[in-house]
Amino acid sequence: MIVESWMTRDPFTVTPDVTVRAAAAIMADHRIRHLPVVKGDRVIGMVTRSDLLRGEAIDPFSVGASEDRTPQREVRAVMSSPVVTTLATAALEEAAEIMATRKLGALPVVRGTGALLGIITDADALRALISSLRVDGPCTRMVFTRVDANGLLAALAPKAKALGLTIAGVLPAGFDLVITVRGPHGDRLADAAWAAGYRPISVLERQ
Repeated sequence: MIVESWMTRDPFTVTPDVTVRAAAAIMADHRIRHLPVVKGDRVIGMVTRSDLLRGEAIDPFSVGASEDRTPQREVRAVMSSPVVTTLATAALEEAAEIMATRKLGALPVVRGTGALLGIITDADALRALISSLRVDGPCTRMVFTRVDANGLLAALAPKAKALGLTIAGVLPAGFDLVITVRGPHGDRLADAAWAAGYRPISVLERQ
């Protein structure tokens, strides 16, 4: 999976001279948590709800906040810059790892020139993970640990065909290997794995 398949295209943006409260209004109106800050077509920063809360003496999201007449700060004063970005062609897991490591909720997606294309969020990465694991209809999920993936799949593929099952997903997860099988009575393939010397640590069947 690549970032382009899961990103939001043409996201809402602000310029650095927009006030904190105007940016907060955009977030509240559209129920979003992150705004890329752009100058022309280039992304120069990122602002989050937390940034905006720190940028104002009162909560800019609160009722009546827009009626306050005190001087208002601009987004440039609270945005994160330089901004961490990703490319549309980057692997989704690489973008997700950046977000997890740096504790970021989103990454602007840019062209090689720095022009903004979209935004990818931690929620998008979670949706992609769910999509990769989900199988409609009867299925069985088996988890193996510290196994030779190639040897295991070579052993299971002919057994699956003989049983009328389809190996619908193979997901490495640390030392574990998660195999999802589509079709009823997938536990029979788990039995075949045991017979071949591969012992699943978990077998979850859904009819």
